[in-house]
Amino acid sequence: MFKTAPAVEPAPVEVEPADLIPLSHFALDHPQPSEGWSNFLGRRGITLRPDDIGRDSIRRSDAQKLLHEQRANELRAAKLRQLAEAEAEEASQRQLAQIWKGVPAAALPEGMTPATAMLLGGQDETPRRKSPVAEMLDGDSLTFHSYGDQEAS
Repeated sequence: MFKTAPAVEPAPVEVEPADLIPLSHFALDHPQPSEGWSNFLGRRGITLRPDDIGRDSIRRSDAQKLLHEQRANELRAAKLRQLAEAEAEEASQRQLAQIWKGVPAAALPEGMTPATAMLLGGQDETPRRKSPVAEMLDGDSLTFHSYGDQEAS
């Protein structure tokens, strides 16, 4: 009823030696993968074939595909590197904008050092109250400073 055909292997495809590139030559332009050439090429459906003198080789068209893939990966990595650099530069600019720039040298009176100007500027910022003894010696009224809401007992 069912006829089974005898298992016949397909005839091996003959490849011209000029169409093959030795793997040792290809490895000069393409870094060796960490998993090894046989696994790397096997995952991509590329077979290693011996050339006319027995070296492991791949077809020229397969080598071309691998080189195009490598170039695409390099372009993608370059774009990611540019994005990372732009983000780092932007973060650096934001951080630099938050740093106090100080007083320009042209704003200082002649003969005054920057340290003196900063000390004088710090004195003006916070008004200080006089001590009771200084108020009494100035002849002004004496101010009573309580210690909070304590009731006299």
